[in-house]
Amino acid sequence: MLKYLYPAVLATALFLLPSPSDACTNLIVGKKASVDGSVICTYNCDGFGFAASLGFARPGRHEAGEMVAVRQGWGPDAKVNYIPQAEYTYGVAGLMNEKQVSIVETTWDGRKELRNPDGWLDYFTLMNLTLQRASSAGIPLPLMPLHSSRP
Repeated sequence: MLKYLYPAVLATALFLLPSPSDACTNLIVGKKASVDGSVICTYNCDGFGFAASLGFARPGRHEAGEMVAVRQGWGPDAKVNYIPQAEYTYGVAGLMNEKQVSIVETTWDGRKELRNPDGWLDYFTLMNLTLQRASSAGIPLPLMPLHSSRP
């Protein structure tokens, strides 16, 4: 039975590959799925022709009361808001931090009724702030609602 399943899954995947999409793409391979026990995580923001350089945030200790500027919107008309800085932040390169916590996503334009024109964070900023504060994979989910709400 399994010898027929693999070709069917492959054929389905190849059939769906050429479909135009406005979504991002990621591929995650767990240690039990790789030959040598490696964990592999890839991410491509390919939804809307986005091209950006690899971002980097240095690790560091921060003073009590320190604030982080976050931009609401894009371009010269973007409004700057401030949220409290964490006491310690981990270094982040791309979408992985120094503790090897990684966040990938598969967004699309989404439903218009779910958009918040008053929202402070886009998802790249949300992921970056979360990775600066997360020391393990169990930490990002509780942090995300904190970052996505106004202080």
